[in-house]
Amino acid sequence: MGSTPLNLDTLESARKSTVKAIITVLIIAGLFAVAFAICFILYFLNITSNFAAFYFGCIFCVAFAIFLLVALAIALSFKKKRRSQILNLVVQSEYENFYYNPSRGVNLDNLLRPNFFAPPDRYLGSNALAAKHENILFEMCDYNLQKISRDNKGNTTYTTYASGRFVDITFERDLKGEVKIIEKSFLNNIGGAGLKKVELESLEFNKKFNVKATNELVAFFVLTPQIQEKILQFEKIYSGRVYVAFMVNHLYIAIEGENISFNFSVFKPLDNRVVEAAKNDVCLPKIINKMFDLSGEKFGRDATIDI
Repeated sequence: MGSTPLNLDTLESARKSTVKAIITVLIIAGLFAVAFAICFILYFLNITSNFAAFYFGCIFCVAFAIFLLVALAIALSFKKKRRSQILNLVVQSEYENFYYNPSRGVNLDNLLRPNFFAPPDRYLGSNALAAKHENILFEMCDYNLQKISRDNKGNTTYTTYASGRFVDITFERDLKGEVKIIEKSFLNNIGGAGLKKVELESLEFNKKFNVKATNELVAFFVLTPQIQEKILQFEKIYSGRVYVAFMVNHLYIAIEGENISFNFSVFKPLDNRVVEAAKNDVCLPKIINKMFDLSGEKFGRDATIDI
């Protein structure tokens, strides 16, 4: 793994300077807001020229809005730049050979391969990360899938129907089959064509998930009682729905919901807690690998455990 240092003191100093700039701009915006309020009062009380009060009130209102937008732009610009910087440095510390691009996602065909989602009219991908860990390869990204609708005036509206985090892990063994696990309330026959419904040992797991597989042998091989328990625990971490699919030598996982990716507040210190949050984000494939033991003998190229 790399050893690129993450200089928190430098980042924290930059954050404090940014906060000072934001506060300064907000103070100026506040002064314009007060001036607008005074003009508003003078206009309605007819104390001075209505035209002058209205004219200057409009100017002060526009100035207030502009400075408010400037403050927002400063905050967003800092977050975007420093978020990418923090994630990039954490990635370097966790993986040796990797590809990381905050502006791109995984290939759309790959995202749609497990049939978790219907094809979108527009796909917005970000935070693409690809690397090798132990004897597995993985790709990961954030996704936003949208449908286009048009009204009778020709106006176009983009509506998000799925967003979250997608992980594709390639392991060495060919399972020669498929196993798909999707929360029952959200199955809707997604990705189940040609697969058989399977009931497992855990009543809690059967109540929570629908399991479909090429056959029962591959389902019971992959979903041992221990793995079922780990999936239940994993699902409880996230508020959104979780999709899992084993297909040949790939494990696909999609975690739906907002606020899954690493983020931070400009108005809170950039300390070790922020770094740990970034590590948890970047190390999700490692967590999944450990959960299923994908680097172990069971999923290895020379596995002696038969299906």
